[in-house]
Amino acid sequence: MIVKTRDGTRIVKKYDKFATPYERVLNSPWIDCTKKDELRKVHEALDLYKLKSNIAHSQELLVDIQILKSKSKGGVLNLLQFDFE
Repeated sequence: MIVKTRDGTRIVKKYDKFATPYERVLNSPWIDCTKKDELRKVHEALDLYKLKSNIAHSQELLVDIQILKSKSKGGVLNLLQFDFE
């Protein structure tokens, strides 16, 4: 929120344009430039397709684990094979 003004009983609020948390950090004057550079490198290295694939795979594993737990006790840990590299 940029400005909040009162006009009688009415309150008028003006907001900044929408920005992601990443964009807000980069635009912040309180964050050191070296930290911003590190954050840019991490952000550029992210592979969104791979992240989405890992999330979908993990969700499928959670469903499988829940199905196994509902059928019997034990034998669940061998399903946990994650590839986050």
